[in-house]
Amino acid sequence: MFARAIRFEGISEAEWGIGDSFFREDFIPRALETEGFAGAYLLADREQGSVLSLTFWATKEALEASESDAKRFLAQYVEVYGNPPVVESFEVAYEHPLARSAPGSC
Repeated sequence: MFARAIRFEGISEAEWGIGDSFFREDFIPRALETEGFAGAYLLADREQGSVLSLTFWATKEALEASESDAKRFLAQYVEVYGNPPVVESFEVAYEHPLARSAPGSC
């Protein structure tokens, strides 16, 4: 499995709302139709104005195939907000799935 991490800094509360809506309403439905998509998390530190998007892909090829969509979204983000995010890709070296019934799980 492979992951893409995108870190956004300096996010205002209004920008958080827009980004959260985009992630849930635009990105997730599109990703679910993409071959090799294996899941996603959107983490927020509202006090620091930081957001971390983690997307997971079954294979390196699936990660690479999703690159053009990611670049298109990020170009739009930079055009609107002017603050380029940090983008990194990783191979998932270890996975321990969380129980869905655990306290605090989404």
